[in-house]
Amino acid sequence: MTTTPYWFRTAQPGVFLNPALMAVAVQIAAQMMAQAQSGAIPADLPALPEPATLALLTPAGLPVPGDTAALVDQFLEHKKGQGLTDSALAGYRRVLDRLTDVAPWPPYEPKHIIAAVNKETWNYRTRFTMDANARAFCNWCEFQYGIPNAARRLGKMKRPASQRRVLNRDDLRKVYEAASTERDRLIILLCFEAGPRTGEIAGMRPGDIDDGQIELRGKTGERPVPVSRELTDALKAHVRDGILWRNLRGKPMSSRDVTYAVNQIMKRAGVRTWKWHSSVHLLRHSFATHYANNRSRPGGIPHLQRLMGHKQLATTATYVHLLPEDLADDQERANLARQLALDIPEVGEMAVVHHQ
Repeated sequence: MTTTPYWFRTAQPGVFLNPALMAVAVQIAAQMMAQAQSGAIPADLPALPEPATLALLTPAGLPVPGDTAALVDQFLEHKKGQGLTDSALAGYRRVLDRLTDVAPWPPYEPKHIIAAVNKETWNYRTRFTMDANARAFCNWCEFQYGIPNAARRLGKMKRPASQRRVLNRDDLRKVYEAASTERDRLIILLCFEAGPRTGEIAGMRPGDIDDGQIELRGKTGERPVPVSRELTDALKAHVRDGILWRNLRGKPMSSRDVTYAVNQIMKRAGVRTWKWHSSVHLLRHSFATHYANNRSRPGGIPHLQRLMGHKQLATTATYVHLLPEDLADDQERANLARQLALDIPEVGEMAVVHHQ
């Protein structure tokens, strides 16, 4: 399926003519040339629209912003209307500001997306995310204004292989014991029972705590998460002057404060983390893995998807990892030789038979 080329590049940077309007201009120019040959130019020719008007109309007659910066602002307003959080919008802004620098005017070329995504200080995982953000912007520009989609001519980046390890039960116990304050232990317990994101922890308010349930607000919206009644009672008792979490300065904790606090706990526990994701996210992966591997919990991955706040079931599946001890337990239960009650012969018990 081919995309209709709605725009034509002109000699003036940033000016792109719409075919329908360009046809009118060509018609008028032909009449003028014919009259010029006869020595008379008619005075009743329709006036040509201004170049900016030609550049800023689509076949549907919709006005288009004249530069990339204006398009980016409209796109981010569109995304904000879809319910994206400020942190998610900031992720889009990071790569689209770079796109604005390399391509001040539409339409865009694949080389513009490549230049915007390939920032030296970004690792592969960040570039993969930024590539997806840039593609979403190009798709929106095509749908909204008919601007040719450069992303269609650009091969997709391969999803980076998951290299995250998750914490086993012994590591989780060390992390909890390394939390030296009441606040830190409650944050760790919350990560163990609900697997929240960093921003969801920082965004909790006293009104979000109910008996045996908490309300989390994340990038995919609000969701109720059941937890133990003992945890909600402890959270309610921890509230002081209407604030649940306080940093060392006595102010409400930000996402950065939560990340720093949990990272310090991890260091004291001697648990290694990775630079491309926070310790809170490591606990989120650990929560998902232990939940999915706990066979006493019915519902499996679909229930876990609701708890994690994912829109796609495939996203939840990437959070579930295989623990070596669980693999050993499964092998023990599925041991076919043991099920058949077969005896393993001892060395030297059976005669050695040489086959010709």
